[in-house]
Amino acid sequence: MSGGDAIARRALIQGAVGAAAAPVLLGNAPAPARRKPAPKGFLWGAAISAHQSEGNNTNSDAWLAENIEPTLFKERSGDACDSYHRYDQDFGLAQQLGLNCYRLGIEWARIEPSEGHFSNAELDHYARVLTACRARGLAPVVTLSHFTVPLWFAKRGGFEVGISSPPSTKPISACSCRCSPSRERVQSCNGRHRRQRSPQPDRPNFRASPSPIPRLRPR
Repeated sequence: MSGGDAIARRALIQGAVGAAAAPVLLGNAPAPARRKPAPKGFLWGAAISAHQSEGNNTNSDAWLAENIEPTLFKERSGDACDSYHRYDQDFGLAQQLGLNCYRLGIEWARIEPSEGHFSNAELDHYARVLTACRARGLAPVVTLSHFTVPLWFAKRGGFEVGISSPPSTKPISACSCRCSPSRERVQSCNGRHRRQRSPQPDRPNFRASPSPIPRLRPR
């Protein structure tokens, strides 16, 4: 997706929000239908995939797969929606739509571009993203893995090789310390999982399992 397409889509959403509000502002809106209130704590929000929305996730396995020939991808992600820089505008649109939560991802390939080397700049970036999300009145729902992994991890065989110990939990620990996830809802990977709040800051959010991760069997 080109940057121009992303801007046009944002403008379209803003226009739709304005059009929906016009009857109310002009005083000729029909009487609202009576609706049963949502249960207390009910979340109604929007969701994105970090790789597909942020753009230029150059250290991930998906970026390489998109840019080789032949490729299974119809188009490269490129700049995508540029949500990496325009996240606050996206939060603003969600707020205007009356949503109360926003699911987003933290890209492992950004915070650990090479094994054992963590980017303070990227950790600070995601801390700012979460702060901006909360400032818009949106409850962040953080996805730690949305199918993409760092290229170095993929080259090593990813999750599909037999390993004697679980993958490093340092990326998760780094996010825990910098991004205050004790205040967020966190899911380990994209999919239909039961949501739960993470523990308090003095209790690590994730602990390495004492047993090895089993080898994934090909289907």
